[in-house]
Amino acid sequence: MSQSTTKKLSWISILVIIAMLGSLLIPDYQLAYAAAKEENTTTKKENTKQELLDLRTQYSKTFKKGDEYILEEYLEPIHVEKKGE
Repeated sequence: MSQSTTKKLSWISILVIIAMLGSLLIPDYQLAYAAAKEENTTTKKENTKQELLDLRTQYSKTFKKGDEYILEEYLEPIHVEKKGE
């Protein structure tokens, strides 16, 4: 083999080795994306408020948002049973 061919092959082998090492050092983005998506879903669930129907009165609504409870009170009745319902 000539010297120029040997030089070319050595550069190619160096580039292949660098590419292989680089691919090992890059994190698995699919797993990172799935973990971030799951974290966002959990955060959204914690930030949304859900009404607790058991604590509902004629003049109030009670919501749970994360670890806190929110009471909304009204001056007029908001929960009134209609005939036939």
